[in-house]
Amino acid sequence: MKRHTMALLLSGVALCFTAAASAEELSADCQARADDVQQQLDEAQAAGEEGLVTDLEGVLNNIQQHCNDEEAIIDAEDRVRAGLEDVQQQQADLDEAIADGDPEAIDQKRDELEAAAGDLEQRSAELKALQTND
Repeated sequence: MKRHTMALLLSGVALCFTAAASAEELSADCQARADDVQQQLDEAQAAGEEGLVTDLEGVLNNIQQHCNDEEAIIDAEDRVRAGLEDVQQQQADLDEAIADGDPEAIDQKRDELEAAAGDLEQRSAELKALQTND
């Protein structure tokens, strides 16, 4: 459930943009993103995940107020770069924990690396989807 929640949150956060468009004028791609976030929001509400609900409401509002396909691609590229940096940092942290030989730290750092890698994979998929829609 934790991984599912994180995936929903990351998917929604990736949809936050900074360009001008009104809710009535959303492009087909922006409307599809808004619909996806609305579905995630409905699932989070049904699951009683209040924190995720709040985050997704903010994401949906941002999409409706600011979504622009060109800006979405730029944002997605930035998110992929940041995700790659996070994976590299988590790998370095894991390597350090292995060198220290602390089994608990190794397990924790391995979990953090897996989470970062999953996040990067999600971000990459979102970027690819945006690029193939153009």
